[in-house]
Amino acid sequence: MTTLFMLAALIWTAAGVAALCTPRRLGDVRCPLLGVTCLLFGAFTVWMGFGGTFGAGTGAAALLVSTVVLSSVLVLNRSLTRQIRRDAVHLADNELAAAVLDTAGALVVVLDAEGAIVRFNRACETLTGYSASEAIGRKVWDFLLTEEEVDSVRSVFAELRSGHFPNQHENYWVRKDGGRRLVAWSNTAIVDATGAVQFVIGTGVDVTDQRRIEADLRKSEERFSKAFHGSPQSLIIATLEDGVIQDVNQAFVDLFGFTRHELIGRPTKALGMWDNPDDRDLFMQRLVACGAVRDESARFRDRSGRLRLARVWMEIIELQGRRCVLGVVEDVTERLRSENALRESEQKYRTLFDTSRDGIVYVTLDGRITDANAAYVDLTGFSLQELRALRYQDLTPPTWHEMEADIIRSQVTARGYSDDYEKEYVRKDGRVIPVSVRAWVIRDESGGPISMWARVIDISEHRRLEAERSQLEKQLRHSQKMEAIGTLTAGVAHDFNNLLMAISGYVDVAAACADEDNEELQSAVAGIRQAAQQATHITKSMLTFSRKAALTRAPVSLSRLVESATGMLTHLIGRRITLDAQVDAREDVWIEADAAQVQQVLMNLAINARDAMPDGGRLQIALRRAERRSEDLPSNVPLFQAGTAVLTVTDTGCGMNEEVRSRVFEPFFTTKPRGQGTGLGLSVVHGIIAEHRGYIDVRSAPDKGTTVVIALPCVSPRTGPGKEPVAEQPGHGELVLVVEPEPAVRAVVTSALRHAGYRVVGASGDEEARFHIQREAEALCAMVASIDAPEDIVIKCAAELRRRGSRAAIVLTANSATVPAETLRSLDADLLTKPFSLPDLTALVSRRIGASQAANRASDSRNTGSESPSGASESPITATGGLT
Repeated sequence: MTTLFMLAALIWTAAGVAALCTPRRLGDVRCPLLGVTCLLFGAFTVWMGFGGTFGAGTGAAALLVSTVVLSSVLVLNRSLTRQIRRDAVHLADNELAAAVLDTAGALVVVLDAEGAIVRFNRACETLTGYSASEAIGRKVWDFLLTEEEVDSVRSVFAELRSGHFPNQHENYWVRKDGGRRLVAWSNTAIVDATGAVQFVIGTGVDVTDQRRIEADLRKSEERFSKAFHGSPQSLIIATLEDGVIQDVNQAFVDLFGFTRHELIGRPTKALGMWDNPDDRDLFMQRLVACGAVRDESARFRDRSGRLRLARVWMEIIELQGRRCVLGVVEDVTERLRSENALRESEQKYRTLFDTSRDGIVYVTLDGRITDANAAYVDLTGFSLQELRALRYQDLTPPTWHEMEADIIRSQVTARGYSDDYEKEYVRKDGRVIPVSVRAWVIRDESGGPISMWARVIDISEHRRLEAERSQLEKQLRHSQKMEAIGTLTAGVAHDFNNLLMAISGYVDVAAACADEDNEELQSAVAGIRQAAQQATHITKSMLTFSRKAALTRAPVSLSRLVESATGMLTHLIGRRITLDAQVDAREDVWIEADAAQVQQVLMNLAINARDAMPDGGRLQIALRRAERRSEDLPSNVPLFQAGTAVLTVTDTGCGMNEEVRSRVFEPFFTTKPRGQGTGLGLSVVHGIIAEHRGYIDVRSAPDKGTTVVIALPCVSPRTGPGKEPVAEQPGHGELVLVVEPEPAVRAVVTSALRHAGYRVVGASGDEEARFHIQREAEALCAMVASIDAPEDIVIKCAAELRRRGSRAAIVLTANSATVPAETLRSLDADLLTKPFSLPDLTALVSRRIGASQAANRASDSRNTGSESPSGASESPITATGGLT
């Protein structure tokens, strides 16, 4: 028995050792349990064989049980061995798959049906930083996903569990260090025999860098598209081989006038865009040879056929596998036109700059001269090279520096230009000249000042003309003042003439009424008449001064004119100058002249002599008649056939140099201080002497005095016609109309005519005169009218009288001979200048009435033929007779 137990124990032990030594799958515990069980049974068998506590029967039963168990163990062990072999093959397959997954570059993760990780390959470990042991058993949305993507991933997992596989999606995995990587997943599932999903397998690729590159590429393409289509330059993409247009931007469309639809897909040659179609082939050859075309000239035609000049840049690019040309077209048509216009403008500017009569200078901000035109060079006297070494301040006297600096600071720099201002320049020869300057600033593109330029004008001549103009203005004011004085003088003279007319008239009446034996009364009357005559001369002088008197030439005694002017000249030159008049008393010198003008000559020469002797001196006036040339007569003084009146005016004044002497007869030329002379005195003298067909010469030297020699042709002395005898009472009641606004003159004329035997009616104005003309035109024998009343009214009254057919004598009286001779002839009128003597008036009226009556009788005789004179009616004028 013991042997049997020992044999059984040996078998159990061998079976246990075999079971323990059998290979097993990972996690399989069936073989070790079987081995341990066999060993336990072997030990129990040994214990039983060596006298266990159980009996023999019990031992036999235990042996039998052991034998049965051992048989079962052997059967089970063979089955286990076959399963172990199958599991070993499966295990080898799994290990091979795991090795493949770990060495694959893709991410592989296996999830069970609940989403827990059961497989996490090495690529996943590398990407996430988690090991497989840290990942297996955990769900991906618990630690590998961002919060934003958890719901979307769980939704994808739910779709996979529901049988919707395979599918693709992308999501971020969060690394252990917090970083994020974008993974593109391709997912599928493993199902069991019933179709239920047991595992989900996800294969992923890290596309983080790829998506960034793609995003950058999209951005780059977007930027290129924006740059291409938004570029202000005209851009075109066309195929290299045939020039088919792939794309153009809006600037290209605007330049050529085509629409995008008309351009895209068509060759440039077919569109006629090249001015010369062969030019494209040449450009393409150069592009292929050089790789690029840079800034080349080209000629194109737009849709309307207008020529476009352009600059072209070309590059070869790859577009969808085809070689294309990226072209940049810059339209330079207007630029070239502008450049040509600019060149023309610059040429015109340079011509203007070089030929301008105004000085133009360019300077830096600190004043250094950089350029100047010819006028500026002439103005300064420096050459252009010399000017470039100077500053404009070097040409300006120091007294002007502060003023000019202030103008540049406050005007030129502040607002870009200055007002015209004046200063002085110092020429190279040292002469200082006045100039007018206006300056401008030159700015750079940012608006900052970089230099200046100025226009400079020499105003020396302008200053001289301005001074002359000022002098002329003063002379004009003086002339206007003299004209006003002349007008005032003329008015006074006219009024005074009317008074003298009345005085002279009443003197004549008094002389006629006075007793011839009363010598004292006759002497008084003669004295009054002489005083009136002297006053008459004064009024005539006043009228001559005011130029209101008639200028008529007549034989006058120059000797008497000089003598009579001596008193007036003495008062004119003053007491500090001695006047010496030397007139040959043995011979009276006669000339044909206007006495008033000759007096004007003497007065002007005396005034010039006075001004030349401010401290006093001697003025000598000498007159003589020359028949032949003598030693004291200048050789240039002419001799006249009837004799020459030589008038010499000499002063001991300051004299004049040759330059001044040569200009003394120029109008407005004077050497007197401003405000003390008009420069017209000697020019007036020269004009008067020339009008009288005479000659004038001036001889002078500095500090030697001045001598003026005047030569005038002489005439025979005037004997004068004898006075016609006047009847004591020439009138016989003829009606005479007297029109005179001055009451005193009207009264004395009326009185004189009445004493002469005429019937007189008086009128103070045109209304009364027209009344008498309309009422008594047929009875009027004469009209004595003063044109000191409004002249046109008096002339109209006389014309009205003639229109009515009256042959009445018309005598016009005036303070000066201002009635045109043509008017006197048309009215058949005579002019009598005031003041006149009453005998002259009555004689003229009587003579004219007699002539008018004789004309009437001749007319009546022609009208009546042989009819007896007794048949004529008696004249109403002569019927009255006597004085009224």
